[in-house]
Amino acid sequence: MAVEAAAAANSAHIRRKSIGGRPFKSSPDLTLLLENLSKEARIEPARLRLSGPLGEGAYASVRRAELRAGASLPGGEADTRQVAVKFLHQQLLEDAEQVQLFVQEVELLRTLRHSNIVEFIGCSWQRAAANDDFARAGAPGLANVSPPPAKYGPIKVHYYVQELCGGGSLGELVRRQMVKPYKPLYSDMDALRWSLHTARALQYLHESRPVIMHRDLKLDNIMLSSADVARADVKLADFGLARHTAHAPLPSKAPAPLVELTCNACPPAQPEPGASRRGGSTRGATPHHVPVLTGRTGSLGYMAPEVLASRPYGPSADIFSLGMCMYNLFARRLPGFELMLNCSEGSGDPMEVFAAKVAEGFRPALPPRVPPAVAEVIQACWKGDAELRPSAGWVVQMLERIGESEQAAGLVEV
Repeated sequence: MAVEAAAAANSAHIRRKSIGGRPFKSSPDLTLLLENLSKEARIEPARLRLSGPLGEGAYASVRRAELRAGASLPGGEADTRQVAVKFLHQQLLEDAEQVQLFVQEVELLRTLRHSNIVEFIGCSWQRAAANDDFARAGAPGLANVSPPPAKYGPIKVHYYVQELCGGGSLGELVRRQMVKPYKPLYSDMDALRWSLHTARALQYLHESRPVIMHRDLKLDNIMLSSADVARADVKLADFGLARHTAHAPLPSKAPAPLVELTCNACPPAQPEPGASRRGGSTRGATPHHVPVLTGRTGSLGYMAPEVLASRPYGPSADIFSLGMCMYNLFARRLPGFELMLNCSEGSGDPMEVFAAKVAEGFRPALPPRVPPAVAEVIQACWKGDAELRPSAGWVVQMLERIGESEQAAGLVEV
């Protein structure tokens, strides 16, 4: 209901509302979201103590913070939690489409509960003085102005609070590994475990009703729960591009790779859990190849060919991205690395060139040490034909079987 309401309000005019005694422009999207928030999900600034930056992009910045307990809970140092706070950049707040996307992301995050998806805690928005920490987080340009000029006046701030993942992203880890290639930072067993965790998160999203597509799966959006990589789980983050895909029909049979992956060293491939004898699913198979969206969305190094070409696509586009993530983890390098090294000046954006080559059928070579069963799962995921890619549930089943078999003994440890 909330997502549909947000979409319907896209062209609605902004109306004025009073928050804390100060006038505040609030769209119908934000008003509806505020009304639907529980008391604990409304995170007022007084409950947050901001500290260092965690990251910044074109649309938002993320800060570390300490969250104090709400008014309904007893106070005290024991009732605090380390969290991450994502601020929508202040200059985007006059853009109705960007505000709507912010609301859609929050509405979606509120519904997700999975151990491999970053937990949503709450959100809020209000005005803050230009010299306030919250204003500086929402308007990074003010950080270089001290003291902030009075002309700025109160700064509008939109933010949401989520679980803090203390190990950073897998993208950051792989970049550090590329700088020190002869000092292993994680093992192949770690890579297998993180691939499984990511596949489980996708399975949860794709088996939701309506189906949820992430649409920007990449190593930078997969977070490590702690800095101890040998024990860390991973959690899928950044749902700013995620979309519900309602009314997508179910496939009539299991995807072709279920019978193609027959590596002798791996346990026999099985239909995905819940599959009937006729090949269909008794509990709702993922409509992994049903084209339901169009447009070029996501990151070029992980983008499925049909998305790059702006053709209709479905959840199987996420599966392609999963295959690229697995390759990057096991190869310990980011997409298009060799191409960027050899790209001559004037030959165009290296990532555009890489994505175009992938769309034409190019796939980077896997390191020889990767066991055949793992390689075959990756190759199944990044098939050019979306209808031949497996579902997330099947990938989960295969990775679990590999981890439990003698194949795991062939994986390189740190």
